[in-house]
Amino acid sequence: MSPQTQPRSGGPAPMRRSPLPDPARKPVSVKRWPSKSRSKSPANKVEKLPIARKGIPLWLRSLVLLQKSTSLLLFLAVGATVTVYSWKEHVETEWSKEYKQLNTLLQEERELTATNEILKNQIANQAEKEETGLTPLTPTKNIFLEPVPYIHQEAEVTATATKKLPPSNTPLGY
Repeated sequence: MSPQTQPRSGGPAPMRRSPLPDPARKPVSVKRWPSKSRSKSPANKVEKLPIARKGIPLWLRSLVLLQKSTSLLLFLAVGATVTVYSWKEHVETEWSKEYKQLNTLLQEERELTATNEILKNQIANQAEKEETGLTPLTPTKNIFLEPVPYIHQEAEVTATATKKLPPSNTPLGY
């Protein structure tokens, strides 16, 4: 709060200033600068200098062009850097997520392998018990199959294919 609007302790509150002029006060005159129409002396006349674009030296124009082109290149470089950085962060995030999933799957695979081996062992232990009704394996109860003779069919196919070709009158080479 300004000192004018703060209430004083022990006295009446000050009055605020009105935006309207006080009729008891005298108006203050303001001095103005003479306008062009009033000044007729040639000493006060200001002439505008012509601006010549060709008056700018070549080296200065080349520096301005260099500044504009490097500003554009800088903008493109910053844009490319931000793009590459955000792509790198995205790839790292995705890789980290996939790596965690791979570790989870490997852990599940180890657990499933262990569970499978436990089940195999339990089935084998149950099969050895006499109350299941299974007969124990003995070499006399094994079934042996005779192997089927191997026939080389590919040789027969090529032999029959060459026999079926009709003779041609064209030479095989030049």
